[in-house]
Amino acid sequence: MGVQLAIEAAAPQYALAAGAPALEGFGLGARTVLAGGVILFLLGIAFVDRINEGTQNDRVLIARLAAVALLIPTTALGSLLSPLAFTVTVCLVLLALAFYETLTEDVPG
Repeated sequence: MGVQLAIEAAAPQYALAAGAPALEGFGLGARTVLAGGVILFLLGIAFVDRINEGTQNDRVLIARLAAVALLIPTTALGSLLSPLAFTVTVCLVLLALAFYETLTEDVPG
């Protein structure tokens, strides 16, 4: 849903042609729908990893919480960005987190 709102806000002429209602910018609600799901996922996975008895990698937990800490103000101040720039920013935070987690992955053996 959040990605659809971002697409409709970034290209309103196509959204209107497809019958979608006209959006008046990319408001806080639409930004929250897009980034809020990501934030809740990251908090949930951090919680599950933290209570898991075998988890020893606190750096990944801190990285996930840092990503949440970046996404919350980005969501709140996202009106300063275009819908496309906001969506790209959220994606870049997730990409950086995935890259970091891949680099810090424990190698068995």
